Amino acid sequence: MEVLNSTEITYYRKVMEEEKERITSQVNYLQKDNREDEAVFEKIRLNVYNISLSCLQASINKLDKERAIYDSNYMTRLKTEYLACIERISKPWKEKLSFAENHDITEDRIIETIKLETAAAIKSLFLQSLEGADQ
Repeated sequence: MEVLNSTEITYYRKVMEEEKERITSQVNYLQKDNREDEAVFEKIRLNVYNISLSCLQASINKLDKERAIYDSNYMTRLKTEYLACIERISKPWKEKLSFAENHDITEDRIIETIKLETAAAIKSLFLQSLEGADQ
């Protein structure tokens, strides 16, 4: 199975790109409406999408370097690697959120919550995209 042509991965990337376009449009709208604070929050969400797609590509590259493309469990390994990458990038966000909550830092609490909620939505989308890929 060539992962770059995998139906599941192609679908996932397509949905991710569509969501990035939607968020970019929302940022532009908010900026034109002089709602800069809200635009900043949407930019944070967009950044999480970009980071997640970079994680996906890094996971694919790692497995390809290992020549895992020939492994019958490639999609399972990709799923494990990608979700671990997202978890690694989310860890400092969780720590910063905890600190912000303990020290009543509202702006950081909002920002880290946006990051973590976006990462959770992305993980859910990825898992939905892969339904049936491991079978």
